[in-house]
Amino acid sequence: MPASRNFAPGTILATLPSLPAAPANRASRPAGMSWQGVRADESINRRYLPECDEVGGGLFNYRPILKWDIPAVFEAHRYMGIKPNPLYSQGMGRVGCMPCINCRKDELREIALRFPEVIDRIDRWERITQQASKRGAATFFAGSNTKHPKGSIANMSAVEVMEIASIRQAVEWSKTARGGIQYDLMIATDATACSSAYGLCDSGADGFNDTNVQLGEAA
Repeated sequence: MPASRNFAPGTILATLPSLPAAPANRASRPAGMSWQGVRADESINRRYLPECDEVGGGLFNYRPILKWDIPAVFEAHRYMGIKPNPLYSQGMGRVGCMPCINCRKDELREIALRFPEVIDRIDRWERITQQASKRGAATFFAGSNTKHPKGSIANMSAVEVMEIASIRQAVEWSKTARGGIQYDLMIATDATACSSAYGLCDSGADGFNDTNVQLGEAA
């Protein structure tokens, strides 16, 4: 039986909210419900989301795991015998995009190490977009999200932008220690080793430590 205080078998079904009665003019319309797997502790904006709200026209958003913590999410996976996305055991904290524009420094480093073809693809995108840019520069990480020690690229020239803020430079920065100046000699270079921000590598806790998978296999 799962031990987490935030997960119990049947939790999702047991807590399905009662929908407000539909107005008479909508009585004949079938209500639709969008199930969203967001959690309150993922961001400030999500912290204040309701568990269920109406979008309009008889459509509702339902967030069944809104109040769950991270251990509860993976405990539910184990209880149901479902393997989480293998990228979670390969250093990724976000798996909806590759990479996410909000990815962490260590996450970008893991992507470059394990999936260099992803960096190659973004490099091509930057070069193609650069040709159509009014400023003559284009970066995947834009504005305040740009991954380099000097901060925003807003007031830089096109040449400066491409010299320090391209995806290639972002990857080099991801290999440095805090401060972005010196390379971190303690960084692991094994592209097959398990690495997880969620503790999935600890004592085989995930039960599926096959981290040597291809990107295309991740769902």
